[in-house]
Amino acid sequence: MPFVVLMDRFRRALAVPETLTLVSGYSFGDQHLNEMLFGAARAYPRSETVVFSFGDIPGVVGDAAAAARNICVLGKTEAIIGGQRLKWARAEELPGVWNDGAFQLGDFKHLARFLATKSRLGGTDA
Repeated sequence: MPFVVLMDRFRRALAVPETLTLVSGYSFGDQHLNEMLFGAARAYPRSETVVFSFGDIPGVVGDAAAAARNICVLGKTEAIIGGQRLKWARAEELPGVWNDGAFQLGDFKHLARFLATKSRLGGTDA
């Protein structure tokens, strides 16, 4: 029963127009959630969804994200932004964001630390 309630709450949250949804650590392994995410993106084109994927982005996600351009998927070695799937350009090594050329914010630990650091007064790293 808790799963059904959580799914319903998530579906209702996605149905609010002009919202930003952040999804952390998702691997697109649950077709029900995929349908909810991409369905909401098609139904509410002025909403935005950013998915921080824990690992590599599955191939099937690229087609759905290309059709729903208001979804950004950020994976370890590539990203889908504005419907385009490209490898990350070589980035400056930033602890917690990049490590050995791999994007780290798909790991909730790194994302939470990054957001906490950036939300401090003045936005400085401490």
